[in-house]
Amino acid sequence: MDNIQFEFAPNDSDRYKISSTRKSNEPISYSHIACINDKKYNHLKVNKLNYKIHGDLFNESEISIYYHFVGEKGSDISKGDYQLTLKPMPEEFLLHQNYPNPFNSSTMVKFNIPEPSLIDLSVYDLTGRKVAVLLSQNVAPGFHEIIWNGKDDKFLNSPSGVYFIMLKTDQYRKAKKMLLIK
Repeated sequence: MDNIQFEFAPNDSDRYKISSTRKSNEPISYSHIACINDKKYNHLKVNKLNYKIHGDLFNESEISIYYHFVGEKGSDISKGDYQLTLKPMPEEFLLHQNYPNPFNSSTMVKFNIPEPSLIDLSVYDLTGRKVAVLLSQNVAPGFHEIIWNGKDDKFLNSPSGVYFIMLKTDQYRKAKKMLLIK
């Protein structure tokens, strides 16, 4: 998380060069300071933007932004706080290996969808017969997961054996091998 940087476009860009991001003593707290001098960064205490990230950058995270900006004569221009949710998006389609594998009663399947897509996520047996449809619908972009409970489309327990989980879209097709042990 040390590579986070805010960039600002001030009203008077010739006079105010907005500067650097500093990490504070708290591991998830950062401070972004305005700078007046082009040649070096002056960490001013009057104009600042602090932010905290609650979570990590690979999952949905809450960001709290606290700001305080003052004018040349010390009068408050603006101060307050703002809360937002950061939801990272995958760059490509991806079907992950199920976990656990081998599995006994259920297993988790994760997959990445980079754009709105009609997907088919189904389980097949060794003969190529479709055993279960886990998802067949339009899906929003994001990191997704679903659990297969080892049952077929008739809600009957599938026997022990090798199965394949397949993710299909218009642009992507991938299968992963799974082993169900009862």
